[in-house]
Amino acid sequence: LVANIFILAFLIISISYSALQKNLPRIGEINYGDEHRKCLALNVYFEARNQPIRGQMAVAYVTLNRVNDMRFPKTICEVVKQGKYYGNSPRRDKCQFSFWCDGRSDKPKNITAWNNARKIADRVLNNYGKPKKDMTRGALYYHANYVKPDWSKFNLEHSVTIGSHIFYKVKGERN
Repeated sequence: LVANIFILAFLIISISYSALQKNLPRIGEINYGDEHRKCLALNVYFEARNQPIRGQMAVAYVTLNRVNDMRFPKTICEVVKQGKYYGNSPRRDKCQFSFWCDGRSDKPKNITAWNNARKIADRVLNNYGKPKKDMTRGALYYHANYVKPDWSKFNLEHSVTIGSHIFYKVKGERN
């Protein structure tokens, strides 16, 4: 009886996962306030300010694709700040996005690049979920082309390369 309950629960969870993913609210349908817009802009600024506009937008799309995926935290700031922590402090070099726990200031210094990152964050938030806008094709991961992280070798497929970033999605998943 217990084994049957476990099997039934596993089947329900497995079948429901895809349905739940499709029924998640679209990012564009949620009114994200200033804090979350700032988190997205910080991610664009620190992860991609040296990239072409399309590459900066792609980093923003990866962030929002993660918010829209049940395997990641539910809000923009939680996704951006995801990592291993000691109490309230992120462990150095143990975060999803390297800038968050690199030990350096997270205050933008280049005002022009910061204003650009804020505009890109707003633009991507306002267009998320619209057909043919996500140039990453649903990517959840990326890295710079001058590194080869171990995680990029497992269960991921190349989605697109933009600027010096290589974007990946989970093998077999559609955008």
